[in-house]
Amino acid sequence: MNKEFEVENLANQSLVTQGLVCDHIDAVGGILNVSIAQPLFASSSAARKRYKRYLEQQRQNKKSEERSQKRKSLLTDIEELKEKKRRMSVDIDGLIKSADNLAEKGELTGTTSFVTQFNSLRRTSIEKAKELKTLGPVVQNPD
Repeated sequence: MNKEFEVENLANQSLVTQGLVCDHIDAVGGILNVSIAQPLFASSSAARKRYKRYLEQQRQNKKSEERSQKRKSLLTDIEELKEKKRRMSVDIDGLIKSADNLAEKGELTGTTSFVTQFNSLRRTSIEKAKELKTLGPVVQNPD
């Protein structure tokens, strides 16, 4: 049971290192036979520096990943705005064509209902064009 918790709580590198230490202690015949020499002192004093370097590298990797995710998110938002702008342009063109067709029918038949529909479509296209102009700077300048 304890080994299961140990495995979950220790990082891979720690497990490997722990195994190496245990193997060395077994190889020399017990903990009392382990020689403590200058290289061991130097290695243990440098271990903290290596650990801090490792943590700093992990922080840098995390920051880099966050910047990458943020950039991807911004690019996705820009693409969505561009697509919305394109769809609005298509809608505006369709409204203008429909309005022009209604104006021609109104002129040919002389009925005012076509002119009323023409005016309604023309107003809608103008409103959408204004909305499209507000999207223009957003898409061009994502800053």
